[in-house]
Amino acid sequence: MNSTLEEVLSSPLFAEIRKRGMMEGDHAGGCALAEREAEISALLGSVGRDRM
Repeated sequence: MNSTLEEVLSSPLFAEIRKRGMMEGDHAGGCALAEREAEISALLGSVGRDRM
C-alpha cells in the first residue's frame, strides 16, 4: 500500500498518536516516535492496520 504523507498524517493511527501526545516532549534526536516503538506497536493493534 502506498500512501502520501498527507494521507498518513491524517490517518486514524496518527490521529491517536497526536491525541495521546506521543510526539511531544524532549527526546534524544531523530524521530520522536522511535523511542516509543512498543507503544506504537500496541497502538497499531488497537487502531487496526487496515484503517491506517
